[in-house]
Amino acid sequence: MLLASCEAEAEDPCRARIAYVVDTGDLDDQSYVASGWNGVLQGAAALELPDECVRAELTNSTDAAVWGARIDELVAEGFDIIVTKSSTMGEGTRAAALRHPDVSFIGTDQFQETTIPNVVGIVFREDIGGFLAGALAGMTTETDVVGVVLGCPSISAIPRFAIGYWNGARHVNPDVTVLAEFHEDDIATCFSDPTWGAASAEQMVDMQADVVFAAAGGTGTGALIAACERDARVIGVDFDQYQTLPEVRECILSSSTKSIVSAVADLIADAERGALPAGNYAGGSALAPFHDLAHLVSAENAMMLEDIRLQLEAGTLDPCATVPELGEANDMAFCATVAP
Repeated sequence: MLLASCEAEAEDPCRARIAYVVDTGDLDDQSYVASGWNGVLQGAAALELPDECVRAELTNSTDAAVWGARIDELVAEGFDIIVTKSSTMGEGTRAAALRHPDVSFIGTDQFQETTIPNVVGIVFREDIGGFLAGALAGMTTETDVVGVVLGCPSISAIPRFAIGYWNGARHVNPDVTVLAEFHEDDIATCFSDPTWGAASAEQMVDMQADVVFAAAGGTGTGALIAACERDARVIGVDFDQYQTLPEVRECILSSSTKSIVSAVADLIADAERGALPAGNYAGGSALAPFHDLAHLVSAENAMMLEDIRLQLEAGTLDPCATVPELGEANDMAFCATVAP
């Protein structure tokens, strides 16, 4: 009698395959891109996925046709959860989701005007985060001059940060002068230009700014380091930059954080169990701990910041009130699209 035997197929170790797709930027920017990647890694760890089930794709292209084609290739390879970096990828992410209805898509800073069943956009109130940072700057400045270095104004989150920062500083200190500088180049460079960021921060310090906030990815990293080297105090962004940017630990007051890491990780878990909440997902904004400079924030000011936070959450304080000095940036913020 002839006996046939077959080798059992090895079990696939990947209960999910997750790809983080980035148009422009670096995983080690110590700010925005790194936050999304850390969220992917945290989500993968919670699912106990081996390294082979997780991939970062840095396409170095602002052309949606380029990174959209890469998404198609990833899906063909079996990746079933795709996380895309930012608002600049929103339209292309939705197009990819329509091409691949069985794949879950998670987009950071991607407001969903219409609901697609397999897409969720994480949205944040940068005006709230900016307001808290501005209030902290306004109450700790000794010169009554504070600054903010920003990325591209065409990315609506950036004007929201600027408007919130300006309003927050003026809310606690009506006499404060706010210096704001936007990077006017295209998306390919405006968040990855630390040299420009450093020069902008140095100019602000020369104009007597003693607190500098930066919301500009890698560009902002250059600004924070330069301001710190000039003995100014700084405020980081996206996540606690005291932890990620040791060069500024001695001078960082706090960071205006977004819950990107936890939001991405939580949504990965939802996607894996087939319960992705399509539409918009509200992420949180808060100030990081004061760390080594806690002594500069009095108990009274700490209580004031907490009261401001509660008013912002309750909607009794408007962080996105028009700032005439910011001109057309007011029209580019689209605060209403991310309001709760």
